[in-house]
Amino acid sequence: MKSKKRSKGLYTAALTIAAAFMAVPTIASAAHFSDIQENSHEKAIIELVDMGLIYGYPDGTFKPNKALSNSDVVKLVGRYLVQNGFKVPADYKTNLRFSDLSTSSENGLLQYAALLKDKGIFNGENGKMNPSEQMTRENMAVVLVNTLSAIHEFDYLTYVSNQAFQNGVEDLNKAAVQARPSINVLDYYDITNVAFFNPKATVTRGQFATFLYTLTNIEDINLSIAQVEVLSNNQLLVTLSDQSTHNVTLSKPLIENSLETVAFKIDGIPYTVDVKYEGKVTDPEKEEPAEESRFKVESDEYLLGITQDGRIVEADDANIKVFGYIDDHKVELPYSAFTITTNSEYLSINGGKVTANFQAIQADGVLNEEEDQLEAEVVITINDTGETIKHTLKLTRKEVKANDNFKIVDNNSIRGKEITNIYIDSFDEELELTVSDLYNNILAVGSFEIIDQYGNDYQSFNPATGEVTFFDGSTRPIQPIISNINTIDDEFRITSNGTNNIKITGLSRGDSFNLKLSIDEVSLSIKVYIR
Repeated sequence: MKSKKRSKGLYTAALTIAAAFMAVPTIASAAHFSDIQENSHEKAIIELVDMGLIYGYPDGTFKPNKALSNSDVVKLVGRYLVQNGFKVPADYKTNLRFSDLSTSSENGLLQYAALLKDKGIFNGENGKMNPSEQMTRENMAVVLVNTLSAIHEFDYLTYVSNQAFQNGVEDLNKAAVQARPSINVLDYYDITNVAFFNPKATVTRGQFATFLYTLTNIEDINLSIAQVEVLSNNQLLVTLSDQSTHNVTLSKPLIENSLETVAFKIDGIPYTVDVKYEGKVTDPEKEEPAEESRFKVESDEYLLGITQDGRIVEADDANIKVFGYIDDHKVELPYSAFTITTNSEYLSINGGKVTANFQAIQADGVLNEEEDQLEAEVVITINDTGETIKHTLKLTRKEVKANDNFKIVDNNSIRGKEITNIYIDSFDEELELTVSDLYNNILAVGSFEIIDQYGNDYQSFNPATGEVTFFDGSTRPIQPIISNINTIDDEFRITSNGTNNIKITGLSRGDSFNLKLSIDEVSLSIKVYIR
């Protein structure tokens, strides 16, 4: 499960970014923009306009689908920085930062290009800015995270890389390698929470409004030390103001009974604190008992998806975690603190990643039957101390099934907005609906999101039968149930309710009903209105 830090309010950042994002001002309110009604970004646009942050165009439109160029983004972020106390370099015109700009280029663009380049926020490509080139979503992620890091003087990239959370962006590998850490930051703070980020797609005004509106929930982290416990002459247990605990090893041992100022880094951020090591009093006549391991290894069940003909088509992540116990305090270790090895021929190790040896498992037929289980041992070595811990992984064969992620997503939404209502037009006095009609009306405005326990989306859906095909080739139907029918004349008729032969007749305009859709052990409900 993804464990994220939740933060509050960055109104100043939103205000200054938005000021840079304003189009030609118009007095029309967002509610009167002619091109945002029922747009997935409507809420963000209205909220930001009502706050006086962004404007539309004089013709009464907002142009939410207009793409932003590199120069657009450089200027708006440049204004953001200036309004937050950053200074434009004095040599912005005599020392051009990009080879495709000239002294005759727009003065504001030259100023902000120099500022962003010097601060490492926007570096261009091969010495060029490519001002008219449309900005991609992956490059936008880099610029946004670099900007936040500059404003708050906080290393978001290092901080997030050291957090234990499961990335929810399924197409992260399609992004440029250098952009992936920035997309992780957006995912960690829920600035984006879609399964598919589409890193190569361009970013539009409407999308940027949504990113900006979501970005206002981020605050300057500005963590401080809340408590320090001296564990030994070179180890501290530090609790920060967000209540996270960190085991810190000092580079120089403390002097006993001496108050000292020590400096160290946590998640790349420097801290200093005054500490005193009072030593440990022991009874030399009493033999110390053998010390138990200070470390514990935990992992999830390792699931394998296997087809009926025995092919392994997917594997879950065992999600190995190592914790250190210091005076009953449990602290998770980063992957860089330990090494995983194994003697099992059914496992492969690549850094901190443990994967199943598909070929060996399939050749030996050790997981032939449903619910078969294979145990394989791994050894965790703590890098600093050399201490080893043995841990047994359980590899289990499971039938592919839908997990809790079953919903209908708005086709126009980049944030995965869920649809809970649909509207069906009636051109006859009495409307007749089949399961195919219901599914086709749903697919006209949205799409099913059906994720299995391995994190894979379904392969295909047949609206004529309601049948879902999963990635391993197995198929199962969605079961529809109609209930709570609100109608004027009560002369409706339902046949085969709960099956994909369901049919409802006798409905007319103004009627409505609830539609529950179920597959495996998960379900969703939507309201259907006849108009």
